[in-house]
Amino acid sequence: MPNNEPLFSVIVCCYNPDLGKLKETIISIIKQKKIEFEIIISDDGSKIDFFNDIKCFCDSLGILNIKYNFLKQNVGTVKNIISALKISKGIYSKVISPGDYLYDENSLKNYYDVFIKQNADLVFGKAVYYSIEDEILDRKAPLSRFTYNKYFVNKNVLVYKDYILGASIACKTALELEFLEEIENDVRLVEDYPLTALLIVNNYKLAASKENLIWYECGLGVSTQMGSFNILNKDFVSFDKYLDKEYSENKLVKKSLAFKSYNLDTKKLKFFKYLFKFPDFYLYKVGRLFHYKNSKKINIVNKNKFIKID
Repeated sequence: MPNNEPLFSVIVCCYNPDLGKLKETIISIIKQKKIEFEIIISDDGSKIDFFNDIKCFCDSLGILNIKYNFLKQNVGTVKNIISALKISKGIYSKVISPGDYLYDENSLKNYYDVFIKQNADLVFGKAVYYSIEDEILDRKAPLSRFTYNKYFVNKNVLVYKDYILGASIACKTALELEFLEEIENDVRLVEDYPLTALLIVNNYKLAASKENLIWYECGLGVSTQMGSFNILNKDFVSFDKYLDKEYSENKLVKKSLAFKSYNLDTKKLKFFKYLFKFPDFYLYKVGRLFHYKNSKKINIVNKNKFIKID
C-alpha cells in the first residue's frame, strides 16, 4: 500500500452496502499498481452499522492510507461525495460504489495517463457491465461511439443527452468539489451528469480512455438501493432547469433547448427538420450503430479472480 501523498482519492460511496461486495471493491482498489492513492470509505447515514466490520477487514489487509467518513444522517449521494472530497488529498478523485470494481491493476494508472497526455479535467472510459447472475451484458454508456471522440463529446452529452456512465468517471478533485457544491441544493442523488455538464459549459476538457476501466454491476447502485427513481427523475428535471437558467447564453445550452423543442414537435417532415437543423444528430445516431463491442477475451472469471485476496 502506498505511503506517499496520493495522486488519487478513491471514494467508495456507500449506503446500506452489501459487505461482501464492499470488501471486494476495496480489494480491487488496493491491487492498483504504479500509482499513489488513498481510499475514503464514505457512508451516507446507513441504517446498518458496519464500521467495525469494515475497519477490521482493512486493518487485516494492512491498509494504511485509508479514511472513514461516516455521516450520521442520510443526506444523499451528492452531499456524501462532497463531504468526502473535503477530506481528500488526491489531485484526482475516483468515486466508486460497492459491487463496482476497478477493471484491473492498471485502471488508476490508465486514468492518470489520459489526464496527463490529454491535459484533461475529467476522464471517462469503457465499462464492462455484468448482472447479479454474473453474466456479461452487452450494455454501455455513452451509447454513441462518437461520444468518445474529443470533437463530439461535448455536443453529444449536452445536446443529445448521451450520458457518460458515472462509475467510469474520474475528475480533478478541486473541480469536482467546486461544481458539486454549485448544485448541491438542486440535486440529491444524480452527481455524474451535472458534473460533466458543468465542466462542459465552463470550458473544461473531457477526455476518454480507450481501455476498460470498470466492472459495473448493472441496476444495483446506491441510488437504486434507495428506491428513488422519482427522486432521480426530479434531479434531472431540476438540474436542466438550473442549467437553462444559469447558463442560458451558452451555445450548447441554447442548442439543447432548441433540440428539446424539436423533439416535442409532432408535425410531419420531422426527419428533414432534424437533417437541416441538427445534421450532427445523425452522426450521433450512426455512432450508436457502430459502438465498441466487448472483446471476446473478456470473461467474468477475470473479474472474480481480480477481486479475491491473493
